[in-house]
Amino acid sequence: MSIHHRLAAVCLSCAALAAAEPRSDGLVLHVPFDGNADAVVAAGSPAPTKASGLAFVPGRIGQAVEIKGDARLIYAGAGNFPLAKGTLALWVNRAVPWTDSPEGTILAKAFGQDWNQNSFYLMLTQHQQLRVWVWNERKEQEMAMSPNGLPYQAGKWYHLATSWTDGAIRVYVDGQEISYGKRAPSTLEMPTAAVKSLCIGSDYTPKAVWNGALDDLRVYDRVLAPEEIAKLVADAPAQP
Repeated sequence: MSIHHRLAAVCLSCAALAAAEPRSDGLVLHVPFDGNADAVVAAGSPAPTKASGLAFVPGRIGQAVEIKGDARLIYAGAGNFPLAKGTLALWVNRAVPWTDSPEGTILAKAFGQDWNQNSFYLMLTQHQQLRVWVWNERKEQEMAMSPNGLPYQAGKWYHLATSWTDGAIRVYVDGQEISYGKRAPSTLEMPTAAVKSLCIGSDYTPKAVWNGALDDLRVYDRVLAPEEIAKLVADAPAQP
């Protein structure tokens, strides 16, 4: 290889690394799913540690990843998912009715030591309800949920977001907060351990797979204000 080719390869590698670095607005992971599952912004590793059975389909913004059956999508958690406080946002589209979740469906799962220790879950439950859990080092938990019987349709895009800090968890759909049953300010000591893995739309059993498409995954290391979450929705192109 000539010196010019080597220099060109180094420049391309540097450009790729620079593109994957976290941003000053707190965005630590951004995966647009435009034809692949690599992150364009990442504080940790931008490439998934496992990406099997995936398909890329027309999305809400460009392309989306389709996760069905035995598909798996897992990223390294270190740097890419902050347990102490943060915001997760993404577009979701189920291929089947939202009522079809007999044992619960994983949208995002981050864990450190165990399923209920230094961990985070965003799930669609069997009650057609969105639910978020945060578990700390002592296996204490805080939870937020939406009302049961969400009237969402198969084959339609919705924007989901959740934020967490100091035991306060909020859930948003299409820019509007839908979490309910809030208790008094929580005394939960938030987890600070590093996350080992971040599962998106899947878990280690096909029963928990999202069975649909996901688009424009974003994770921030800060709590976005409600107007910032609403702007993520407003900035997306109009649905056809």
